[in-house]
Amino acid sequence: MSYLDKSTQPIAAELTAALATDPEAAALFEAMGYYDRQNHSEHVRMAKQAATRERRAAAVVELLIAQADRAGVVPQELTDALTADPAAKALFAQLPKRDQRSRAEHVHQGKQPATRERRAAKVVSSLHDKEARVEERKAAGTHDLGKQFDSLFVDAVAPMLKAAGFRRRTGPRHWIRDTVDDREDRLEIYRLRSGDPDEPTFRLEPWVWVGPVEGGIGRTAQQLADRWPPAMLWTRTPVEDEFRLGPATDRAALAADLLAAVTTIVETFDAIRPDDLESLLETTPGSWRQAGALYDCGEIERAREVYLSGRVQPTVGEPDVLGQRLGIAPEQPG
Repeated sequence: MSYLDKSTQPIAAELTAALATDPEAAALFEAMGYYDRQNHSEHVRMAKQAATRERRAAAVVELLIAQADRAGVVPQELTDALTADPAAKALFAQLPKRDQRSRAEHVHQGKQPATRERRAAKVVSSLHDKEARVEERKAAGTHDLGKQFDSLFVDAVAPMLKAAGFRRRTGPRHWIRDTVDDREDRLEIYRLRSGDPDEPTFRLEPWVWVGPVEGGIGRTAQQLADRWPPAMLWTRTPVEDEFRLGPATDRAALAADLLAAVTTIVETFDAIRPDDLESLLETTPGSWRQAGALYDCGEIERAREVYLSGRVQPTVGEPDVLGQRLGIAPEQPG
């Protein structure tokens, strides 16, 4: 199944059609991350006129091919700017390859030589600004707080998670347990973008991903195959789920609080019965997710009622896959 079909927010029809005419661009598009695909799709979808949407879709295809052709190539304007500033050149070399590519692509996309030169100069300036901020934060003791949190979490909590059957999914903030068929218990930790950057907040988000909750009530293999993604059920737990870390934070107390919270989360995971619909609904906040679980279990009318009880009816300009599956016709905007 293509990523073009998997997304919970459909790819704009004009973009899907444009990609269908260029297999190379379609392959590049499918290889992108979910949010990158959605950003391109949203750029197309937001155009009011059909002709504009088609032009934007064609431009996306051209951009994908152009980016592939110049992948790893630093534009001459940026090369010249970095050569003229050895310190900036050294800082650029220290960036992750992904960040190097994004900066080079930003310069590449300038249509006029003067624009590319101006963008290259801004890249050099931003490198120096970033280095200055790093030095300021080091002096204040607020540098690398994310890495400090990761290290503290791994030392304090990881042994308990591993003993409970969890393993790392990606990095120290993402844990998964998939020892039970058709079920995944996930513990995700996110650093919130809002708030004080010198005392960042980290949020624990426990999830249960149930493949076929419907499997226990007689859904066929084909019906399961037609459903993507699996139901995502967010487990409510009576524990603190946000933690802050700053220079003055008591590390020992924070480690103890994290261990207590995660222990309660794991106990809640262990108590969930994935074949019990009512139990799943009790641990699933939000009418949209509850309606999705009911839809998975074949209770269409009840799903419709729950969906409409807590969600604004979708409009033509903002399609909703679940609403479409429930037969809820979108309203005309305005």
